[in-house]
Formats: sequence, structure tokens, C-alpha cells
Amino acid sequence: MELKDYLDPLNKDQYSSSLKYNCIGRFIEKYTDTGKIPEIKQKDIALIGIPFFNKNGNTGNTNTPSMVRQKLYNLSMPDLKYGFTDLGNLKQGRTPADLCAAVIEVSLILLNKKVTPFFIGGSQEKAFHIFSAYEKINKTVNITSVDRKPGLSGAIDGGGTEQDYLNKIVLEKNNTLFNYTNIGYQSCFTTKKETELLDELLFDYFRLGVIRNFIREADPVMRDTDLLVFSMTAVRHSDAPGNASPSPNGLYAEEACQIAKYAGLSDRLSCAGLFDLSSGPDVTVETAHLAAQIIWYFLEGVEGRRDEYPFDVRKNCKKFIINLTDKDNELIFYKSTISERWWMEVPSSRIHKNLIIACSYEDYKTACNQEVPERWWRTFKKLNY
Repeated sequence: MELKDYLDPLNKDQYSSSLKYNCIGRFIEKYTDTGKIPEIKQKDIALIGIPFFNKNGNTGNTNTPSMVRQKLYNLSMPDLKYGFTDLGNLKQGRTPADLCAAVIEVSLILLNKKVTPFFIGGSQEKAFHIFSAYEKINKTVNITSVDRKPGLSGAIDGGGTEQDYLNKIVLEKNNTLFNYTNIGYQSCFTTKKETELLDELLFDYFRLGVIRNFIREADPVMRDTDLLVFSMTAVRHSDAPGNASPSPNGLYAEEACQIAKYAGLSDRLSCAGLFDLSSGPDVTVETAHLAAQIIWYFLEGVEGRRDEYPFDVRKNCKKFIINLTDKDNELIFYKSTISERWWMEVPSSRIHKNLIIACSYEDYKTACNQEVPERWWRTFKKLNY
């Protein structure tokens, strides 16, 4: 089947009446009811709405993607080096299973074209179906979730909810998943058993307070991310009251946008989704506007990409070797002379070559203090044990 078989086009006149000069809505290519699907090329960004929200096994209609578009289209147009296309909304189909199949097939088509899908709307359990598309193309994946909880409770007690998509990935498809990182978890929503399981699986997680004080830690995480799952439940209620499960604590709006910008900067990132926006009345105002700005900052990040994935240690970088005196070992770091970002080299017996992973300047300073960075240790254990 073709891409159009899974998509409902936009109404040509729905967003055109109030558009400002030099705004996204005047320049973005759209799939409308009066034309065919726009041509999309490698490295383009494709916006796709999911106007249905699953709850307790039921699929209900929402106007969330439409409300986000109304805000997004009136924001200024970034100076993009790649195309940005709105492909309309996914068709619901006759059953929830049809919608899930549409998520898989649309993701698969776009990933094969090396186009980056950006989904808006729906619940984050759709990430499981996006991940299934990666499995079909035999790609090992790193997932990053921006969420107030890691989402592994079901893997511990056999329960969980539809939001705990990671349960199914870890328990059923863990051969395709290399690394999972959670950004912004809150201890009041997270059990000790969950963090212990994350440690056992050698996954990474950053508490809300840590990411608030060291938000630049999100940069190396995103540089090694393939799939970004951004839940609006990670944002505090006062900044996003229209999320599916509001809470008084969470990311500030500015922090959410900064994380989105780091994601856009990542040359590796190949799919993103902004999920868990409520269908309630507030989504038409503040929450939809924040969602639109999160997308905008993601696009601004795309504008600043430097084509540094995969990172080539043979050009445009400086090499730093840290000798660990008490371990009879050395750590190798690289600093890009183009972006001034850092990478480090991790030896592997499993893949029979050293792996280059993104890191921070703080990791380099840790090594200079004769300590092995936690990021290096976790990766080394995955590659050698």
C-alpha cells in the first residue's frame, strides 16, 4: 500500500484565513484534499497527526493535532536546510488495531526513505508500534523518553498500563533495543524497583532535578538517540494543563523546548513523537501553543545540524588520551572542531571494533580526575559482558 492509503488529507482552507506573513503555514508543504502528497526527500521532516487517543482500550477522536497546527502555522518560519512537510492525519480505521498498523506502516515507509516522521497526538503507547517499524528494517535502536516516570512498572509486577510501552519492548523485542534513556523522571512516580531494573539493564535515567541543573546533559543523550518519545506529562501542570495526566511538578516550558532543540540538533535522530496531549478544552490554548513551540524549537535544532553522525575520528576533530594511572588503562576522547561537541571511544569484544559514543565535556573532566565516566562504564558493560 502507498503512503496516502494511511493518511487523511488536511482541509485546504482550514488554516489559511489567519496566517501571518513569513509564518510556517505559508511555506510548509501540505497534503490537502485538493492535491496529492507532496514530494518528500531524504532528511526531510514530516509532520503527522494522530487524532485519536487510546484509553482503557477505547479509541476516541480528538482535535489535538488541529489545535497544535493552528498555533504552529503562525510561528515564524525557521531557515531550514531540509524540507518540512505536513502529511495530514492518520486514518483511524475500523478498529484500534488498524490505527496501530497505520503507525507501523507510515513509520516504515518514511524510515526507508530516510525521512524523519514527527508524530503529534495520541498516547505514547504508539511508540511501541513505531519501534516495530525499526524492527522490520533490522535496525538496532536507542530510545529516549521525556517522561515523569520510566515506564517499567509492568515489567516488574506484570501489570502496567497502555502507557508503559517500554514493558513490551524490553520483554518482547529487547534484541532490537540497545539503549533506553529517560529524561525528567520524578521519584514520587517511580519505585525503587524500577530504578534497580534500569541499572540492571544498563539503561540511563536523569531525575528532574538533575536535568534542570545540568540540562546540557540532554545533548549527548539526543546525539545517540534514534527514537524520541516526548510525553507532555513530563511538563508541569501550570505550563501544560492540557496534558493527559497533569501534575504540579515537572519540566518548565523553557526546558521542554531546550530538550526539543537538542533533539533537532541530533544528526542520528530518525523519528520523534509528541504524545499525551489531552483532548480537553485547554489544548486549544496554552498546551497546544507549548506543543507548537516544542516542534518549532525542534526545527530550529534541525537548522543547526552539522552532519556529525556517524562521527568520523579521522577528520575535523582533536583527540585526547587520558591515562588512568591506577587502572593501567586509557580513555580516548574526541572534540569536534566544527561544533566543539565531545565523543568518547569504548572498546568492544562483541562487535570487534571500538564504538564511538556521544559524551559531554563533564565526562572528559571526570576522566581527567582519574575517574571513569558512568556513561562509558554502562556502554562498556553492554559491549563486553
